Amino acid sequence: MTAWRCVFADGPVDGKVVLVSGGAGAVGRYAIQFAKLGGARVIATVGNAEAAASASGAGADLVLNRHVDDLATAIAGFTGDANGRGVDRFVEVAFGANLELIVKTISPNGVVASYASDAVPEPKLPFWPLVMLDVTIRFVLVYVMPKQAHLEAAEAINSALEAKQLTHLIGRTLPLASIVEAHEAVERGDLGKTILVLP
Repeated sequence: MTAWRCVFADGPVDGKVVLVSGGAGAVGRYAIQFAKLGGARVIATVGNAEAAASASGAGADLVLNRHVDDLATAIAGFTGDANGRGVDRFVEVAFGANLELIVKTISPNGVVASYASDAVPEPKLPFWPLVMLDVTIRFVLVYVMPKQAHLEAAEAINSALEAKQLTHLIGRTLPLASIVEAHEAVERGDLGKTILVLP
């Protein structure tokens, strides 16, 4: 639901460029898929080769490793924007840490939909560069979304599931007795969903 809201809260994405940071994460992998279903061209940023394979498998058109790639240059090349400002929407898991990249690459009237900012929990906002581009910053928390947004997201997710349009990355399946191991896997940030099987 967070992924769907981040992608579509500000309207259709058909023909737009959407950048999903953390493209192999729990939200990011679904955001890639929803953006592709909506007709967007999708860039995903990841941290390692395993995550890159997951983001690519989800349908990202361009996958970049945030540790080794020159992100701004690669994004400009992908979008073809002469000013390097070709990203229409950001789905952002690391808002504060990625603000510099956002300022360099977001299009005029672009949107940043962020649901987390762990590394930099109180980011300093570069107000003037963002206001000069008329950027919208949207914070997404499903627990306080409007009821209509919940209903729209649920309908869209159910439709995609029924049509078998979403893929899921299962990292591990454990019995309920191994719940401690399951929690540790999630806390470590292991790739893929951790599934508990009830007796």
